Amino acid sequence: MLWIAVLVGLLAAALSLSLVAFGPRFGYTLREPSGDEADRLHRLREAADATGYDLAIRTTTSDGTVDCDCIGLPGRRTIVVTDAALDSLADESLRALLAVEAARGRSWIQIVQSISTGVAVGVIAAAYVTPIEFLPAMVGGWAIVLGAIVLVRRQYYAADAAAGALVGQGTLRDAVEQAARLRGESLEPGRLWRALFDVEPTVGSRLERLGSES
Repeated sequence: MLWIAVLVGLLAAALSLSLVAFGPRFGYTLREPSGDEADRLHRLREAADATGYDLAIRTTTSDGTVDCDCIGLPGRRTIVVTDAALDSLADESLRALLAVEAARGRSWIQIVQSISTGVAVGVIAAAYVTPIEFLPAMVGGWAIVLGAIVLVRRQYYAADAAAGALVGQGTLRDAVEQAARLRGESLEPGRLWRALFDVEPTVGSRLERLGSES
């Protein structure tokens, strides 16, 4: 009956990949850049080493929704820029945020998250269909999840470092801080226990790391 656990793990990995790849666009209204927007974004995309990514604009109703996000599967990535980011950020800051998303897309963060989720779920499922006892399976599943969180957070920091090397650490730090302030987010690094469960580092943790690296 081991094949059942394998099948469950594969389904969990596929579902996880779908959610992390396309979840950010659910409920959002996206449109193609037009006119001056397209000229500006195409120029900044090239300067941010993100020429392999499509571009889309997310229509928002709040001036504080300043954000960029990379969505889609490997090979068909799209960088989504909010209209508030276009209006609020200078070219230098917007280029920095595009560079971060491009670096994240190249790091295969989504793949690592999805595979680890599938393996963890498969290990736990094995406790129900094989002689493996439940407690060791549960401990093993959680160990895989926690290990993946550590690895993925390192990939996020590595993406920041790669973008910082391209646009300048100080420029990237200023862009991340400015976007966070416009969104009304806290700039505090956050408590240590959050780092054990939050996959993506907080803005404060990113700023702290960028500050120390610069």
